[in-house]
Amino acid sequence: MMIRAIMLSGMILSATPLASAQVFVIGTGLARECFEDVQSGASSYMRTEEKCSRALREESLSAGNRAATYVNRGVMRMRAGKYDLALSDYSQALESNPDLGAAYLNEGAAHIYQKDFAAALPALNRAYTDFQTALALKPEWDLAIRQLSRFEVTTP
Repeated sequence: MMIRAIMLSGMILSATPLASAQVFVIGTGLARECFEDVQSGASSYMRTEEKCSRALREESLSAGNRAATYVNRGVMRMRAGKYDLALSDYSQALESNPDLGAAYLNEGAAHIYQKDFAAALPALNRAYTDFQTALALKPEWDLAIRQLSRFEVTTP
């Protein structure tokens, strides 16, 4: 599924709204298991959502791992069609880490799934800009390269 044409500073922006921009969690424990479940896609929604929720409730997480866990739970929720819950998770992630490009990318995807393209634009614009900046700072960074490959920008 591709975004229909969205204007972005005189360009048309398209992004593949796949709910798979999970975020790596450093360390062990429930937050790491949440990430691994979301990454593999092999676990059931209910089991993974509970694991992610328990990590957020019970584990002492760094701000980065807390934000990553919110994104990962949001990805699982979005895959289950629970877009409002996913959007809430992405909002929580951005409170912990306002520079987390994957949270913006997934927020945009959730809005696209809801067919609210206007609401998707600010998040996708921010994700695109963040990943471009990251790649400019570290040109060989595989994560930024992969995420930017999900966008298609053309002039109208």
